[in-house]
Amino acid sequence: MALAEKIRHEVEMTAHDHAGKITISIGVSAYDNGLTLDEFVRRTDEALYAAKNSGRNRVKCYGAFV
Repeated sequence: MALAEKIRHEVEMTAHDHAGKITISIGVSAYDNGLTLDEFVRRTDEALYAAKNSGRNRVKCYGAFV
């Protein structure tokens, strides 16, 4: 979460000549023993959409909203 938040912040604070202000949303998920790759990606994707749906320019972790 800390690394994702640092990346999000740096993207937001970086000047982009042609695009203007850019923000990103990031979904984070931890691998639990026994998860399939598809399940891990699905959880991360759910976290990403939770970040986008809560106002964008956010970091959300799977499990924190489920």
